Amino acid sequence: MKLSRALFIKLLAALWVVIWMNFILRDLTLGKKFSEYSSLLRRDAEQRRSLIYGDELYSFLNFSSGNVPSGASYELAGLDPFSLEYRRAAYYLYPRVPSGSPDYILAYHSQGYSRPGYAVLKEKDKAGLILKKE
Repeated sequence: MKLSRALFIKLLAALWVVIWMNFILRDLTLGKKFSEYSSLLRRDAEQRRSLIYGDELYSFLNFSSGNVPSGASYELAGLDPFSLEYRRAAYYLYPRVPSGSPDYILAYHSQGYSRPGYAVLKEKDKAGLILKKE
């Protein structure tokens, strides 16, 4: 019995799917990630963001987006520009844009942060503060 080319491709694709399902299920069960994923499914959108971003950073970003108008330029102080947290912050704060000469400076975990030409607009406990260009 000779296998046709189409049947061979279908069998190969089915085998590929079975192998990858094995990898995924094994990782979920042996890696104990099933409980993490199920906890994400039980949360609403705000709680998921808080879990992914971290409670403190999410709280500060939420505070910042409420006090900085859309389309304004900002600089994020207190986070490494090459870190994942910085990228998440930039994504969350969109349509506000990062800039070299910003309208606002968002100082995360930077109590007492100051820069000439900027005045404190709002302060959020120990999480940080927002400076506005004078």
